[in-house]
Amino acid sequence: MRGQARRRARCPGDRSNRIAVFPFRVATADSLLGEGIAELVSSEFQGQSGLRAVHMGSVLSAWRRAGGGLRSPLPQEQALRLARTMGAGLLVDGSVVDRASA
Repeated sequence: MRGQARRRARCPGDRSNRIAVFPFRVATADSLLGEGIAELVSSEFQGQSGLRAVHMGSVLSAWRRAGGGLRSPLPQEQALRLARTMGAGLLVDGSVVDRASA
C-alpha cells in the first residue's frame, strides 16, 4: 500500500491552529484502514508544532452524521464547512491504495 493524494486544505476565513483529520479514502480490502490512518496522523498534532488536532472521536462522529462513510467521502466543500464547525482552521484528508488493487 502507498499513500496517494494527501491533501491539506486551509479552511477559508478561519485562522485557528486546530486541525481536523478526516478518515482517508481506501481502495483495499481493509475498510477500517482509513479511520486508523486518520487516527495516526491526528496523533501527530498535539500542539508542539503549534497545531492541535480536533479530538478524533468528535471528528468521526460529526463526519458520519454529515454522511461520510468508509467508501463515500464528503465532498471537499462540505468537509471544509464541517471542519469549521468543529473549530478547525485546517483539514487533512487523503487516499490509500493497495498496489494489488491499483
